[in-house]
Amino acid sequence: MLERQVDLYLASPADRENPLASPILAESLAGLPPALLITCECDPLLDEGEAYARRLSEAGVPVQLERFAGQIHAFLQMGGFVDDTERLLAMIAGWLRGLPA
Repeated sequence: MLERQVDLYLASPADRENPLASPILAESLAGLPPALLITCECDPLLDEGEAYARRLSEAGVPVQLERFAGQIHAFLQMGGFVDDTERLLAMIAGWLRGLPA
C-alpha cells in the first residue's frame, strides 16, 4: 500500500532516487536548518524517519528526535481523539519558540 502512495506523490519512477523527493538520499545534509523530527512506533516509516535524524545529526545539523510510543503515522490529525496529539502540538510550539529569530 505504501508503494501506491509513493507513486501518487512522485512524477516519475526516476524521482525515487531524487534527493529533492527523499532528502535522506542527498550526498550531504550539512548546512540544513535545525529539525524537530517526530516518529511513531506503529508507523511503517519509523525506521526511515529515525535514519534521517541520524544522518542529520552526523552532518552536524541540530536535530531533536521524538518517538511517540503506540502511535500511528497520522495521529496529529486525530486531535480530540488521541491524547498524544495535544502533547505533540505543545512540543512543536515549544520547539519553535526556542528557535533563534
